[in-house]
Amino acid sequence: MKRIFLIDEHISSKQNGVGTFMTQFLESLRNTECDVNFLSFNDSNGHLRISVKDGYRYYQIPFSNRGDFLMNGGQVFPLLSLYIKDTPENLFFINHSPCADFMKALRRNFPKSKIVFTIHDQGWTSPCLGDVEMLQHILQKKRVCGKDKRVEQFVRRYCRNERTMYRTADAVVCLNQSTYDLLQDCYFVPEEKIWLIPNGIEISSLQHSHRMQAQKEAKSNLGIQGDEQLFLFVGRPTKAKGLFELLAAYDKFFLKYPDTRLVIAGGVENFSECSKYSINSAAHVTYTGLIPKEKLDLWYKAADFGVLPSYTEQCSFAGLEMMKNIGIVIATDGWGLQKMFKEGDNALVAHIPDRKEDKTNGLVENLLKALSQAYHLQQEEREMYRKRTQKNLLEHYDAEMMRQHYVELINSL
Repeated sequence: MKRIFLIDEHISSKQNGVGTFMTQFLESLRNTECDVNFLSFNDSNGHLRISVKDGYRYYQIPFSNRGDFLMNGGQVFPLLSLYIKDTPENLFFINHSPCADFMKALRRNFPKSKIVFTIHDQGWTSPCLGDVEMLQHILQKKRVCGKDKRVEQFVRRYCRNERTMYRTADAVVCLNQSTYDLLQDCYFVPEEKIWLIPNGIEISSLQHSHRMQAQKEAKSNLGIQGDEQLFLFVGRPTKAKGLFELLAAYDKFFLKYPDTRLVIAGGVENFSECSKYSINSAAHVTYTGLIPKEKLDLWYKAADFGVLPSYTEQCSFAGLEMMKNIGIVIATDGWGLQKMFKEGDNALVAHIPDRKEDKTNGLVENLLKALSQAYHLQQEEREMYRKRTQKNLLEHYDAEMMRQHYVELINSL
C-alpha cells in the first residue's frame, strides 16, 4: 500500500492556492487504497502530536523558528523517523518553496522513500514579471537594463536552489506547458522526471435563466445595485498580479462607464499604495479583504466579468473559478496565461508589451481597451464566451482528469 505524506503549512495553506490544490489532490486519493498522512507544520499545539481525523493521520508539528518551517527539516525529520518507517512505498508531496535544504534533510532521513515536488510558483517570475528572456539574460550573467544587481543575484541564487530541489525530487509536477519546457531548457531536469498536470476544477453548468437569477440574488445579498456591471479580481495584491495596472486602467474606464464596480477580493496590506491609482473611482472600488470560500463564491456568482491582469501565473485557480462561474474573463498573455486564455475564444486578452520598449506602461492602456470591449459585449456574445469557457474547462481543466493523472503518478513511483 502506498503511504502518502502531504507536507502542509497549517496557517498559510488556508489562504492561498496551495490549500485549494490540497483539497483537489485529496479528492484524487478518495477511491484509492492509499494511506494518507499530513505533516502539518506550525500547528497551534506546543508539542508534536499525532492524531487521526476523517480517516487521515496528522503529525501536528508546533510553531518554531518564527514560522519558517522550511528551515526546520534538519531537526524535524530525525524526530519523525522515530514514528514513520522508511519504505519505498512512502511518497512525500511538497508544495512550498524554496526548500532545497528541507528536501535534502528529508532525503537523508528517508532514503528509501520517494519525493514529489509540485511547482506552484518559481523564484524568477515575480522579480522578472514573467519575462523569460530576462531570466535567461540573468542566468547567463548578462546585465539587464534597469534591474538592480541585488535582484539579479537573488534570481540566480533562487534558481540554484530550485535546481537542487528538482534534482533531489523523484518527480517534479508542473502546471503548464511553458514551465514544462523551461524545466528542460533552463533547469536541465530530465523529461522523464517531469509530469505536466494542470490544476482541475469540478465542472457544472447552469442554464442561462438559472444563472441570471443566481447572479441577481447574489448581487442583492452583497448590496450591489442590479444595474452595476461588476468586474472581479481575486488574488494577492502584488505587482506581479498586475493589480496596480488594473486599478489605473479602471480609474480611466470609470470616467466613461460610471455604472460599473471593481471588486478586489483578497487581503490588502498596502492599501495606501492601491489608493493612489483610484483618484476618480475610489467610491466604486470595493476591497473585501480575506474572506471565507462561501463569501467568495457569492462574489463569483455576482460578477459580470472576471479580471486576471497578472504578469505571471502557473495555473490560476482564480482563473478556473472565473471561467466556471462567470464565463467572461479579461486576462493578459503573461507567463502561464498565454496557453490558458485565447483572444476571442475563452477570453478578452490584454497584451503585455515588451518590457524593454514599453516606457509608458502600455498594459494599462491594453487593459482599458479590454474592459471597454467586455462592457460592450451583447448578450449573445456573452453567452458565446460562456459556452466556449465551459468547453475549454471540460477539455483541459476537468478535476477528474487531474485526479487520474495524479493516480498515474503515484502508481508509477
